Amino acid sequence: MDRLIEKGRFKEAFKHAKTCLRLQNSPENRWLVERAYLLRIEELVRGGLRTSAAEVAGSFLTFGVSDPQILQSLVLILPRLGMFRQAVALGSQLDSPEAQASLSLKVADEAVLRPPDSPPSHSDLRAGGGRIREALAALERTSDGESLDLLKDIPRNSPWADWRYFARGLAAFYRHDDAQAGENWGRLDPGRAASCIAAVLQLTMPLTVNVGSHRPPAPQHAQGGMHQIEVAVFGEPLLTRLEDLQRQLGQNGSPIVDWKKACQALGRLRLGLHRLDPRLAQRLTEILLEPLMTAATNRSYEQARDLVRDFTSASEPLPLDPHWNRLWALLWERPQGDLERAVEHWRKYLIDIEQLAALSPHERHRLQAIVWRHIGELLAEDSRDDSLGFFAAGPDRAATRQRLALAVEALEQSLRLDPRQRPTYEMLLELHQENNQPEALAQAA
Repeated sequence: MDRLIEKGRFKEAFKHAKTCLRLQNSPENRWLVERAYLLRIEELVRGGLRTSAAEVAGSFLTFGVSDPQILQSLVLILPRLGMFRQAVALGSQLDSPEAQASLSLKVADEAVLRPPDSPPSHSDLRAGGGRIREALAALERTSDGESLDLLKDIPRNSPWADWRYFARGLAAFYRHDDAQAGENWGRLDPGRAASCIAAVLQLTMPLTVNVGSHRPPAPQHAQGGMHQIEVAVFGEPLLTRLEDLQRQLGQNGSPIVDWKKACQALGRLRLGLHRLDPRLAQRLTEILLEPLMTAATNRSYEQARDLVRDFTSASEPLPLDPHWNRLWALLWERPQGDLERAVEHWRKYLIDIEQLAALSPHERHRLQAIVWRHIGELLAEDSRDDSLGFFAAGPDRAATRQRLALAVEALEQSLRLDPRQRPTYEMLLELHQENNQPEALAQAA
């Protein structure tokens, strides 16, 4: 059994221990089963399989726990599985005051992270967790004062004190005051959930400053045993994966970014961030878009296309660009791009806008008007660059005239969607005037 455990084959070790107990019901074999139960639960938690871990934990409680050390470890895991009632009931059996205090903190953290799991019988727990979540929601509304007012009465010895410091740091983080955020987050208990979440946010700070610059060392509380802590809280090593991405984006201070490896690291990180909060994954996409486009501009047509394909496969789409059509359109507008492909993707993006439930009908029309105007601008500018073709005979002249007609059509469609846009109207008049179209000019005027 020890060899199976050393190899990380905990499920097989669990089966082996149960077989031993069935063959000989001894205290030693019972201890093997209890140990195997605990290892299997911890393995499922690390893998993010919270429901399965809770099922195994329920079976373990039915089986019974006799070893004090195993009981202590199990009790501290139960809150993360939503098993508050069982954790509190077993907590009274813990001999160590430190373990009982640790249980109180973990129960408090879970009341913040997963409010529905808090037992109705513990009204103080539900109220405390709800208060923290209300304060964090206030921060999302950019109301620092309201948020801090909700938490100002929390004493330092309260199990909620860590979340007060977390909220203060988060307010500073939203203000881009990294120093103030770090000062508050540096006071967090490194073994608690607030510290792990803060560490993820802190590791995004260097990315927002300069992709390709030397990565500063991780915060002290994110080193050493942080891997075990982050896996315990998140179910996976998010911090390690974020650090790996940072290394690929600027290793040893080199300005050269290995985008292929960076996209691989991004893919490993994205799903975990999405599970924690989709906005974190989207924020990472926003941070990387500008350096991505710069890198694509400096590459050949095929290399730029492959780079963007790798990136879009690995990263979280943004709410306003769910199918990446806007990104592709911007890419093909670049000097090494293709105007026809750019216009094609802008037209696809117009369809995407129709499906954006977050926008009101008025907002969708305004955004579509902006896109149509941009299409008209692109086609008009391309016609100006090819002005000789307008006076030429044959296919060149026909192609130029067609682009002009499409530009006019796009600008007119923009005005139909949003007639108040004077710049679009002026652009249409200028286009008719430049191309000596007095009848169209008079009609537009």
